[in-house]
Amino acid sequence: MNINYISLGSFCHPKMFLRKKNKEVLKSLPFDFHSSPNTYSIYNILNKLHKDKTYIHEFKEILFEHEYNDKLKKELAISDTEGVYFLHFFDINDKLNDNNEYPVQVKGNINENKIEEIQNKFKQRYEYLYEILNNKKDILIFLRIENYENKVWESDLKNLVKSLNNFSNPNKFLIYTQTEINNDLDFNQSRKINYDFGMPIIFYKFLFDEKISTDELYEKKFNNIIVNIENIINLCILIQFDNVNHYYYYDKNNNKLFKLNDINFVFNIEFFNDKMLKVKKNNQLFIFLKNKDNIFELIS
Repeated sequence: MNINYISLGSFCHPKMFLRKKNKEVLKSLPFDFHSSPNTYSIYNILNKLHKDKTYIHEFKEILFEHEYNDKLKKELAISDTEGVYFLHFFDINDKLNDNNEYPVQVKGNINENKIEEIQNKFKQRYEYLYEILNNKKDILIFLRIENYENKVWESDLKNLVKSLNNFSNPNKFLIYTQTEINNDLDFNQSRKINYDFGMPIIFYKFLFDEKISTDELYEKKFNNIIVNIENIINLCILIQFDNVNHYYYYDKNNNKLFKLNDINFVFNIEFFNDKMLKVKKNNQLFIFLKNKDNIFELIS
C-alpha cells in the first residue's frame, strides 16, 4: 500500500513541502495552491464533490493585485463563492479594463474564456481527487495546516471529518495543526493518535506558515510531523480482512492487534510469527498467512 498525502490548505506551502520531499500525490490537487482561511470552504466543497462526483468553482470578486510569487509577476487575488482565494491563476492581462479599484465583481471584469479555462482545470482536479478518495488500495493522509487562529476549530474539525468520511477509502488519517487546540491533544505531549473526532487524527499545537519551505529550522519541525505518522505506520502489520487491507498496531505487552484507523477493533493474538497469524475476536478464530506482498491474508 502506498501513502498518499493530500493537502487541505490553508495555504500553498504544505504542498510545496510535499513536492520538495517527493511525497505522493505529486500531481496538483484542487486545494493545493490557494488561500483557504475558512475550514468550512473545504468541507462544503467536499460535500458537493461527494454528491456530484465533480465540482466547478464560481468566481465572485477581484480582491487586489499582488506579486506574491517567485517571478514577481503581477497577479490577481480572486475569491470564489465558498470563501477560497485564488492567488496564482489570474493575472492583470485577464482583466477587461484598466480599473484598479478593488474589490470589484468578477462578472464583466474578467475574460470569460479565462474563467472557463480555470474552471475546467479545477474540474479535472476534483474528479481526480474523487478517484483518490474512493481508492481502497492506498493510505490517505490529509493535511489541514491552519496558518491562522481558529477559535471554532472543534466544530470545524467535526464537520471536516464528517465530509471526509463520506468517501470510501478505509485507510484515512488526518494531520491537523492549529494553535487553538487543547494542550493535551498535541502529539508532542500525548504521543498518540486521537480517535475522539470520528477518524484517526494527529494533532499539533503550532502555527506553521511559509517558513516550512524557506527556513531550515521550521522545515525540520514540519518534517517531523510527516516522519511521526510514517514511523507509526511502518511499525504496523498489514492484514487483509473482509477483502480490504488494513494496518494493525502490534501491542507486544498485551499480545493484541489494534486496527490503526479504528482503535476499538481489536484482535487477541493466539499465535504469531513471520509467516502465520492466528487471532481471536468475539471467540471466533481467524487464521492468516503472509503472502508475497507481505500482507497477512485470511485463509480461515
